[in-house]
Amino acid sequence: MILDTQIIYNLVSESMVPRLGRFVSKMNISISGKKQDWSRLDLVCELLDIGLLSQFDFISLVEGEVMSHWADTMHEWISCKMEKKKEDEGEVVNDVVEFYIAWRTRLMHPYSTLSNNNPLYVQQRQHQQPVSWLVLQKDETICRHFHAALLMIQALIEKDEDALEDLTPPVKEEMNYRIVSARRARETRMEEEIQRNKRASAAAAADTSASTAAAAGIATTRTQRENVDGTTTASFRDVVEEYAKQHDVTFHPRMGPNSTKDGKPIFLFGSVSIYLDSNVVFALRGVSKKWEPISLDDLVRCSL
Repeated sequence: MILDTQIIYNLVSESMVPRLGRFVSKMNISISGKKQDWSRLDLVCELLDIGLLSQFDFISLVEGEVMSHWADTMHEWISCKMEKKKEDEGEVVNDVVEFYIAWRTRLMHPYSTLSNNNPLYVQQRQHQQPVSWLVLQKDETICRHFHAALLMIQALIEKDEDALEDLTPPVKEEMNYRIVSARRARETRMEEEIQRNKRASAAAAADTSASTAAAAGIATTRTQRENVDGTTTASFRDVVEEYAKQHDVTFHPRMGPNSTKDGKPIFLFGSVSIYLDSNVVFALRGVSKKWEPISLDDLVRCSL
């Protein structure tokens, strides 16, 4: 009997993934890319590539047990280097950059750094794009980790201790694949709800005749107001991000333990911390550090 793919994923997820998580969590992060043991990470990638591990479990394992610990190691290393100001600055930066490149190359472009010597596996990797590579490249959170690492390097070069503190990742003890998988499951459910609302709105619009178009428009507007956490909030973020691009201001999510405000993600608009609520931008301003509503024009001026 041939088992359905989803049944295999469920069996592996329930019986194997918890043990696999403990196994991968013991992966030692070496600050020397040449001395890094990749065998534990390679095993997780191979299980996905041969179809035994689901993409959801794979990305939860990599983020929760590997990337979060890697980010913590890098942040701790850079913080230590910034405190030891007597060291050769150029050599320090080169070491950190080599560490970043080794990991980014390994996860995003793995062809030249395989530790699995199985000829069939090597041949498969050389002639096909591995699923694990594609999944990692397309995952927004994994890419955020690498982007945050670049910002850490920039903070090191500019000796900006405040910027480095803003990029503090969660501590290892507070991050694992179970926590990540629970968060990703919530995000998946929210995204599915948003898509259902979009499809319902599109179907309602298509079925509405010209004589009732105005009434349907009112109903759609009411539905959007009731689902504040859905399409309206997401589109407003796009507006703010596009406005930042037009004025050459950086815009990205804030990393670290203080990355939310009342459950809403905090972003860095240039150097200004902001969060979005009901199409309103709130910025952390003034000596008292209070959250206050702000216009986009004023926000650009504050960020320069």
